Amino acid sequence: MTDESTPSAAERGQPSLPPFAWGGVLLILAVKVLLHLPMHPAYGYFRDELYYLACADNLAWGYVDHPPLSIAILAATRFILGDALWAIRLPVVLAGAASLFITAMLAREMGGGKYAQVLAALTLLIAPVYLAMGSFYSMNTFEQVAWPLCALLLARIIRTGDANLWLWFGAVAGLGLLNKHSMVVFGFALVAALLFTPHRTQLLKPQVYLGGVIAVVLFLPHLIWQAMSGFPTLDFMRAAQAGKMVAHSAPEFLFGQVLLIHPLNLLIWPVGLACLLFAPWLRAYRVLGIAFLIVIAINLLTVAKTYYPNPAYPMLFAAAGVAYARWFEAPKLRVLRFALPGVIVAGGLPLLPITLPIIAPESLLAYTQAIGISAPREEHSHQELELDQHMADRLGWEELTAAVEAVVADLTPEERSGAVIFGSNYGNASALQFFGSGLPPVISGHNAYWYWGHGDADGSVVIGVGMSADGLAPMFESVESVARVDAPLSVVHGTVITVGRNALVSIDTIWPQLKLGM
Repeated sequence: MTDESTPSAAERGQPSLPPFAWGGVLLILAVKVLLHLPMHPAYGYFRDELYYLACADNLAWGYVDHPPLSIAILAATRFILGDALWAIRLPVVLAGAASLFITAMLAREMGGGKYAQVLAALTLLIAPVYLAMGSFYSMNTFEQVAWPLCALLLARIIRTGDANLWLWFGAVAGLGLLNKHSMVVFGFALVAALLFTPHRTQLLKPQVYLGGVIAVVLFLPHLIWQAMSGFPTLDFMRAAQAGKMVAHSAPEFLFGQVLLIHPLNLLIWPVGLACLLFAPWLRAYRVLGIAFLIVIAINLLTVAKTYYPNPAYPMLFAAAGVAYARWFEAPKLRVLRFALPGVIVAGGLPLLPITLPIIAPESLLAYTQAIGISAPREEHSHQELELDQHMADRLGWEELTAAVEAVVADLTPEERSGAVIFGSNYGNASALQFFGSGLPPVISGHNAYWYWGHGDADGSVVIGVGMSADGLAPMFESVESVARVDAPLSVVHGTVITVGRNALVSIDTIWPQLKLGM
């Protein structure tokens, strides 16, 4: 078998790349950006956004549940533009646009002309998981850039034989690791997939290992932070697997892929996967299809959340675009060149209210019940919600804050001076920090909050948010439940607020036991 990875494109007699579909791709890109602009006034900050803002107030080379890059980007954005919703979400909107652009570029790299590029971009445009992730600040949207960019670089290495591109690959992979640890899954999948193709000879080239050095150097500060902090992320991952995450069976996980990528996209991504694996005219890029299978296998074995593999799908979108462009050249099938994109776009419209915060919560609940479709539930704490988690997590934070402010106002001046608020999770703790006015210090035992400590709190008066009287009773002389949050359809509806007075033990003594399950 010949080595397909060594000769340059010119040496193999390959034609030059097709022109880029600037008009079509930029139009789709503009539509994607515009889709993220309208927002129903009932929806506010997403739970993770509030936590990220709290992390941005505590800049470090790492956090218990994520690396530092997305937090650094948020801190810079906040410094320049402030922390209004439109401001903090601007980077993820731009990142979403970049992932769409890279997908079209990947189709072109595989030899796809304008039709292939536009079809690949349209497929990503309507994918619910891409729309949803682009509607709130999260490291996940930046991951949707890093993975396909690495795939694009590998495809170009294959086409051109330019081994120096491995240095850029290493830089992107290193930044991807600084954004989210799961970059290692995709990096492993690509390298492992090389072993199953003639491109395994790439692993003999020094540039591959220089690229690896670049990735390690970029990731090294976070790795040092992990080591100095006792590798807290490993504890976080074990705890999440044990108690937080819903364990999906293999059929449930695969069905989740269909929903999150869009049911009508079954016309696209399985075709792209099949062509990458078996079509002779995409043989050179088979490594990408094998890498996708490895990603799915790893996620199945680790009982991952259903959205974890989503950054790998642009490889399949691009390959499917190339395939359909090739097939629709046949005169009898030319009419389908317009029919297929039309079906994709029309099919995407009904799911827009589910993926984007554009209709009132009550209307959304009625709509999801009417069509019988909702996003897979990923966490046990959200199993009882009526709305999908990524919508319910945008509701109720100001109502929660108002309820806590009312409780604080009822304390005596002496009690307020020594009080501390203990949040049962990072969501309510970070919301109180962001929205609260004149509140006592907010602490929590959840995720990074426990590592940030309890400050000067002495525990004389503790306002427990989301903690029952029974839970606080062993630690205080007197405990009373004083309020309950009323915010229907939100994640905080029914949250109990409890006041504990006169701690029986010092907070220093019990702090190790206050580390909540991750």
